[in-house]
Amino acid sequence: MLRKCSINYCYYQPSMNTALDIIEALQCGDTFVFREVFETYHRKLYQNIFSKTRSAYLAEEVVQLTFIKFWEYRSRISQEYALSTQLYRIAATTLVDMLRKQYADDKKLKARIAAGVPISEAAGKMVDEKDFQATLRRAMEVLPGVRRRAFEMNKLEGMTYREIAAALSISEKAVENHIYKATRQVRALLANDYFPFFVVFSILCCGRGG
Repeated sequence: MLRKCSINYCYYQPSMNTALDIIEALQCGDTFVFREVFETYHRKLYQNIFSKTRSAYLAEEVVQLTFIKFWEYRSRISQEYALSTQLYRIAATTLVDMLRKQYADDKKLKARIAAGVPISEAAGKMVDEKDFQATLRRAMEVLPGVRRRAFEMNKLEGMTYREIAAALSISEKAVENHIYKATRQVRALLANDYFPFFVVFSILCCGRGG
C-alpha cells in the first residue's frame, strides 16, 4: 500500500535507508531521492547499454530517456521489485525502441534512394545537413594532414583520385590508400558517438571512388 503524501511530496530523511522508504519517497516526488538514484545507477546503466551496442551515443541517449521515463511514471514504481531491476527493464525497452526506430529510418532512407531520390536530398530527411557537415568535420580532425586533405577533396569536393594525386603530388595508389584508411577511421568515430550520422555517412560513401 502506498504511503499518502500530505503535501504531494516527501522530505528525504537520513532514516530513509530501506528500499521501501526510497520507493515511497520517489512515488511522492522527492527530487533529492531521485537525484541519489540517478547518481547511483547512471554509470551502471550506461556501461550496460554500451556493452551491448558499443555506441556511446546510444548508451547516453538510452540512459537519459530511461531516467526521464522513470521520473514521469514514478507513481507506478513497484514496491515488489528492486529499483535496479525496474531501471534495467526500462533501459532495455528503451534500447529496443531506439534500435527499431533507427532500423526503420535506415530502411526509409534506402527506399528513397532506390526510388531515385538524390542521396543528398534523401539523407537530409534523416539528419540536418549543417549538423552532418559539422559533425563530419569534427570527426575528420583526428586524421593526419595529407590523409584528411585527400579525404576532404574526394568525399566533400568530389575530386577524382587522379585529380587529388596531381594536386597533392602523390601517386593515385597513395590517394586510394589514404582515402580507404580515412573512411574507416571516420566511420568508426561516427558509429561510436553519432550513430544517425554514421548511417548517412555510410550511404554517402557508397560509390564515391576514384
